Amino acid sequence: MATSTEAFNATKSKKLKINIDPDARVCEECFVPEGSGSTSDIPECARCGMVVDCSKVPRQRELSDAKENYALNAIAAEEECSICLDSLSDASTITLRCTHVFHIACVTDVRKFQLEELCPLCRAPLPGPEELCEEAFRRYRAADILVEQGKASWSTLPPSAQFDLDAALIAWRAAADHGFAEAQYDMGLLYAEGAVVVQSDEEAARWHRMAAEQGHVQAQCTLGDNYFEGRGVVMSDEEAAQWFERAADQGNADGQC
Repeated sequence: MATSTEAFNATKSKKLKINIDPDARVCEECFVPEGSGSTSDIPECARCGMVVDCSKVPRQRELSDAKENYALNAIAAEEECSICLDSLSDASTITLRCTHVFHIACVTDVRKFQLEELCPLCRAPLPGPEELCEEAFRRYRAADILVEQGKASWSTLPPSAQFDLDAALIAWRAAADHGFAEAQYDMGLLYAEGAVVVQSDEEAARWHRMAAEQGHVQAQCTLGDNYFEGRGVVMSDEEAAQWFERAADQGNADGQC
């Protein structure tokens, strides 16, 4: 039986089209497996040795690298976050599409108090909840890969990986607080697993209920399991049946079962 961490990675990888099999080589940009079409020989990234790129979309890679370099240069120069005026090197940052760099927590605060979700400097749109959710998983995977490879544990991550993990949690919570069902489901998985946050069945069920009430089919089925087993909620066959039926009505095989 797969562990909850494996289930979490499998669910998110399917959602983001990321293959988590370390032996499988998949283009980071177009997600085509090696051996398919023009991807018969995908080179490894010369920098990290893990990411692979078939160069079918070089322009996208160039833009991504340009944004990353911009952010790294800004942090190295100890520039200030234009929202809180603290150094960018003091906390996890996010680079917006417009290339302006801010603390992730500051962008989250802007969402809470600003009617228009725009960059404070140039008025470009802020990344949406779905983008935050995808970025959170990518950062989480950077740390998770080290744990999978036995190079670290969740309690002994190197500073760079811990930095990514902290940023992932901030981004996930920001997307979840924004009402994005997928992020709420992810938060439930994190609390159920307890690897990167303090394990809590009650918190897991609370987040899963938020997602389930919005029609998230996997959250509905998970919440049904919770009620069936009394995990994080008061055991109730009636509640379990209700949530299984709602998942089943959407074609979910586990709910139908």
